[in-house]
Amino acid sequence: MTFAPLHTEHQTIHLGLAGSWRDMRGERFQIRDHGEVYSADNVIRSPRFDADDLALLGGEFAWSRDSVTVTSEAMTQRVRQVGGDEWQFTGGYAQLGYLLTGEHRGYSRGEFDRIDPLSHLGAVELVARWSGVDLRQRDVGAEASIALLGINYYWRKSFLLRVNYLVPDISGNALMADPDGNAVTVRAQLRF
Repeated sequence: MTFAPLHTEHQTIHLGLAGSWRDMRGERFQIRDHGEVYSADNVIRSPRFDADDLALLGGEFAWSRDSVTVTSEAMTQRVRQVGGDEWQFTGGYAQLGYLLTGEHRGYSRGEFDRIDPLSHLGAVELVARWSGVDLRQRDVGAEASIALLGINYYWRKSFLLRVNYLVPDISGNALMADPDGNAVTVRAQLRF
């Protein structure tokens, strides 16, 4: 569910709420994450157990004014283990983006539009982001936070090139003894 209490040509405030409940029927449950490096191993993990059901609740906020965009999201998940024990996991992020070349993000039907460069040379955006996840309870599972600095290049509406520098901080039970390590990622996206 989304709502835009403020929406003008140059400024938008976006609010969102999401939730779900799932009957897991005793299936094996574990959250695994690659720490925002898509080619990496899932180094961030929750405890693993047979689950009875789970409930997920999330909220999102975004504000866009001219060339500046702020987005954030927070999620919480309650998982009931077969036998009755309950586990609580949380995560979220906050991101700031600034379009150096003067574009702004359009908004319609609850979503921000793709960037449409003003110049045939394309558009450039600087991005700073912090994300975190807490999958640790009863001295089991991992916690992680990741700081990211990036630059996005938009060529027309259909092509996006992202270059990011990530600095993670991972603790608790993880896939490897020393899961930390800075990363540079490059990602190209072609949209139809």
